[in-house]
Amino acid sequence: MKRFVYGAAALLGLILAIIVIAPSFVDWNQYRDEIAQQVEDLVGRPVTIEGDLDFTILPSPALSVKKLRIANIPGASTVDLVTLESLDIEVAFMPLLRGTFQVERTVLVAPVINLETLPDGRNNWDQPDDLMAGGDSADDGVGFQVTLDSLQIKNGALHYVDASTGTEQQVQNINATISAKSIWGPYKIQGDVEYDGLPATIDMSIGDVSKSRLPVEVKIGLPQGGLEGTLSGVGYLDETDLLFEGTIDLLVRDSRQFIEAVTGNEAIGADAGVPISLSGRASITNEATSFENVDIKYGDVKGQGELGITYGESSSYKAILSLPVIDLDEVIDDINQVLAGSDEDNASGFELPADVDASLDITIEGLRFGGRLARQVHLAAVLRDQQVTVTSLRALMPGGSDLS
Repeated sequence: MKRFVYGAAALLGLILAIIVIAPSFVDWNQYRDEIAQQVEDLVGRPVTIEGDLDFTILPSPALSVKKLRIANIPGASTVDLVTLESLDIEVAFMPLLRGTFQVERTVLVAPVINLETLPDGRNNWDQPDDLMAGGDSADDGVGFQVTLDSLQIKNGALHYVDASTGTEQQVQNINATISAKSIWGPYKIQGDVEYDGLPATIDMSIGDVSKSRLPVEVKIGLPQGGLEGTLSGVGYLDETDLLFEGTIDLLVRDSRQFIEAVTGNEAIGADAGVPISLSGRASITNEATSFENVDIKYGDVKGQGELGITYGESSSYKAILSLPVIDLDEVIDDINQVLAGSDEDNASGFELPADVDASLDITIEGLRFGGRLARQVHLAAVLRDQQVTVTSLRALMPGGSDLS
């Protein structure tokens, strides 16, 4: 992360030098290859500028680049790490005289970033170790203050592929605005994205990325699903394993609306869904994500739980839940109403994932069904090799008999 930020700072320094020494009437297209080579030296990747270059000094210094490409590393599944339809930068003139590089407006049109973890474990966003040697200081090589008033991303996309696990994620229709007090942050990011066909809103605050620890707050919303989530805590840039630790808060205002938005199936029934809320501690490492001391609320039902997710060739999930008395008849009715709106063809074609292991441990104070009440219910089950196995089932049945 630091290396890319440092490269961006050096690139801005190059632009500043151009602004100071270059007349506005120069045909910049004749220097396209030379400028691409300068950028290539900064980012450590082959850079191609296929479109026009335009540079003006008045009324304010501005640079426009069309069709820019940054090549991927050998062995990656895509040719380019980054493609960009156009880049426009406008800089305030008077602050330059005070040694401040104030970027008033930057617009990235249709940027596409292809991130990939190769089968041998390499990440395509890593830079050569000697490229930024000695570049740990926030002032090294920059020599002036840089502020970013507004960076706009229009119709962007982010693709991530983990070849070692076969995982692929895509975020599309990225439209966002980024601002920063300096090239190192703090950053403020606000915008809209689309993930798996679902529109989402993002509001992020990130601290100074030149530090090994920085404050992070991420707010995510799914307007169609009535979901609001906040992740707040500390991010770690120099730790070998730990990436984030803090708190998480989730609120689903209407469970039925959320299920319909996520599954695409209409839940039959006139009654509105119930609100769901989760809050607890969160920890993210290179190998796992865990949620602990989670308070769960489903309508009027309150419980506690833990969730652990381990990454690898096969994902592993572990959930522990502790719940109070639950009305099983109401739960079954809610499930039936959701299933009533599902597509039969999709339902019949459903199968458990082959690359996922999971375990579930539930303790319920009481389970009400058919007017009767079972107490001290405990259920443990595992999912492995696409098969679900119940490893433990105990309950104190109505009348005092035991089920085990």
